[in-house]
Amino acid sequence: MPPNGQLVGDGVQHVGYIGLGNAGFSMASNLPKAGYKLVVHDVDSTKTDRAAREWKNTVASQGKPETFSDCEVIVTMLPQGKVV
Repeated sequence: MPPNGQLVGDGVQHVGYIGLGNAGFSMASNLPKAGYKLVVHDVDSTKTDRAAREWKNTVASQGKPETFSDCEVIVTMLPQGKVV
């Protein structure tokens, strides 16, 4: 983690994260721990529901693009293929 404790640039409070697969779930879990508000999306709603339930300041998008409207940054962690 950078010396100032921020993972992303100044002023960023809301982060969108798309893709909670093998790597994405673990990586996304660090954002709420660092104080960011998080919106998550995955084709498997059980993963987004679990994230929203277990992580503070996290909501599941439930397939609604408007839930990302307050996000200053959106991270995608997607495999190749149909999902992309």
